[in-house]
Amino acid sequence: MKITWRQFGHYARAVKRHIEQGGKKRSDSEVEELLAICTNCDKYNEGRCSVCGCRCNNGKLALFNKLRMETEHCPLNRW
Repeated sequence: MKITWRQFGHYARAVKRHIEQGGKKRSDSEVEELLAICTNCDKYNEGRCSVCGCRCNNGKLALFNKLRMETEHCPLNRW
């Protein structure tokens, strides 16, 4: 999946919010629940949300996983 500049901007703002608000992370169980929602979405493509461009997976590093960032939400309001 090719990332657009708009999607890169979404990701950069997500990382900025995450850092500014103390880097709080979701638990493994919360991430698993959100990932189940994402993987059943038609906008989920190759481990990324095709709407915002962010990675959505069960990885431990929040900077590489929107689901781990407690500050973030689904751009389609599904979680």
